Amino acid sequence: RTAPPGAAVISFMDAGAIGYYSELPLIDFGRLNDRYLVDPGLDVAAIKDYFFDQGADYVVMSSAAADAIEYTDEAMAIIADQRFARYVRVGVWANRVHYPYWQHVFRQVSIPLQQ
Repeated sequence: RTAPPGAAVISFMDAGAIGYYSELPLIDFGRLNDRYLVDPGLDVAAIKDYFFDQGADYVVMSSAAADAIEYTDEAMAIIADQRFARYVRVGVWANRVHYPYWQHVFRQVSIPLQQ
């Protein structure tokens, strides 16, 4: 609701509901909707560079923790990269099935928060 129209989103992972409810363009780093990411020969460095090359306005990152990102090696490499400093966390939510994971929402610092 607070994203500007047409904002681009990266989901790491769990693209189904996020894309559906946000109605925004979305790249799923779970490899469900992007031709580049389905290449089995990609290493973590290539995936990380591809992530930042997209310049997403918002990032939704799954995590095993509510207060930090604890996820795959790829996710950890992305958030450890100095380029991730251009994103600020704007929300965290749990799931409704009581499975131990949370979704952390980040927006680019340059994106104004909509009311």
